[in-house]
Amino acid sequence: GVVWHSGFPVDLAIQKNVSGVSSITAYDRFRGAYSLFTDNDLAEQNQGGHKFDSMNGFDVRTLSASTVQLAWMWKRAKGYFDAVAYSGTGSATTVAHSLGAVPEMMWLKQRGQAENWQVYNSESGNTKAMRLNMSVASYTSTSFNNTTPTKTVFSVDNSNAVNGSGRTYIAFLFATLPGISKVGQVTIVANVDQDVDCGFSAGARFLLIKRFSDTGHWDLFDTKRGIVAGNDPRLQLNRTNAQYSGDDYIDPYSAGFSINGGLWNSGDYLFYAIA
Repeated sequence: GVVWHSGFPVDLAIQKNVSGVSSITAYDRFRGAYSLFTDNDLAEQNQGGHKFDSMNGFDVRTLSASTVQLAWMWKRAKGYFDAVAYSGTGSATTVAHSLGAVPEMMWLKQRGQAENWQVYNSESGNTKAMRLNMSVASYTSTSFNNTTPTKTVFSVDNSNAVNGSGRTYIAFLFATLPGISKVGQVTIVANVDQDVDCGFSAGARFLLIKRFSDTGHWDLFDTKRGIVAGNDPRLQLNRTNAQYSGDDYIDPYSAGFSINGGLWNSGDYLFYAIA
């Protein structure tokens, strides 16, 4: 098996064999032995081999230690991250959360049947959605009941993707916590380099970035694999590809991250960065 030591109780973990073709897998404390895959719409699956019984990490006992396995882990904390398990009603409603701040990005997934991940982001607003498992642009949707979330609740319509009667769901909520995390927008112009200021003191260690004004993949970078002045290993949440290390998409920047404009398509991008 493979054990990841976080130094804190893990409430959400995203795991990937970075050197092989495989799904990126999302685990969380609420669902225990069940996993979801960020690249597809499949219902959750009982993997049976992973545990959240440690206060300092989590482990997947069915994985081979000979593979290159990475995990990115979150702890529920006010103003930073929350996870919510809820049951659908079949009628537009609100769902209580404990984030203690207005969520700026939310990932919602039906657990029991095949449905696309529904993503809310504050940059494109409450009348739009994206799909974590697809490269599609932000599109008109009533999934979030055309209502901006608050510090205590988020809203869902009556669709099966987010609130079908008798169905079960998991929601992951993210927010900007000054100096720690940043959910924001950057407008990239092709061939124009730019620094993105996240208000960090030592640069971003984790970056998820997605063009929402047009199609584009959910690109993931981190300093564990390398955010350096040269080429940066890149994974994509919506694909099963092994990481690709042949391009220099981003560079270090002390307050956030730097965009190498020559490799990007122009457009508005959602990003989520962690210091």
